[in-house]
Amino acid sequence: YLAVKSIVVDHKFTLIGSEVGAGAAGLNGIFQGPLHYYFLSVPFILTRGDPYGGLVLMFFLSMLSVVFSYFFGRKVFGAIGGLTSALLFALSPMFIAQARFVWNSNPSTLFILLAFYFTYMGMGKKNKYLFLSSFSAAFVYNFQFAVSIPLSISIVLFYIFFVKLKEIKKYLILFSGFILAFFPMFLFEIRHGFMGIRGFAVYLFASKEAGANLLPSQRIITDHINSFFNAFIDVFPKDIISP
Repeated sequence: YLAVKSIVVDHKFTLIGSEVGAGAAGLNGIFQGPLHYYFLSVPFILTRGDPYGGLVLMFFLSMLSVVFSYFFGRKVFGAIGGLTSALLFALSPMFIAQARFVWNSNPSTLFILLAFYFTYMGMGKKNKYLFLSSFSAAFVYNFQFAVSIPLSISIVLFYIFFVKLKEIKKYLILFSGFILAFFPMFLFEIRHGFMGIRGFAVYLFASKEAGANLLPSQRIITDHINSFFNAFIDVFPKDIISP
């Protein structure tokens, strides 16, 4: 909220959001995108800086996620699939927590769903869906950089190997979505001597830490396998559903 106050009250606009891992993840100079701050600036203005306004925004975005999960599920699986998707969202402790806590990662759910939807529609190879799928995936970096990058890579691989795009024009449209969404990051990197790229390279290829058996680049794999497994388990309300 100090960053939002800087934008709204002091009129100091920014090209970056919070530092990835809050500066404690071993990554130096890599930041989330700035739009999380600009999103929060709306309730900041409407409530004159009352932090409760941010909770209202989180609740609103979470409700939109539940509603959109219904439409997306119905599009892919029919009416029963849509209701099932919405029910799982509404009952999930993870998504309930997102609606009650101001954190940069929490708004990403809606835009991840949009990326999935536009990618599904992009199987018809229409230009607007190709662009919107890549733009939505890259746009997630404004909330969680560590989700946006693998999501963006996955979408490219999906179009290459599953949809089998072959026209160069289609790929130009696809990558234009990435470029537009990541544009604030590109501007920041150019203005600051590619600080983020250099920090990421150091993180990946630095020598082993004292007492560690794995390079950071090797730990990424094991850490993410554990993260994916734990996140999947956390989706379901464990206290009321038997193993």
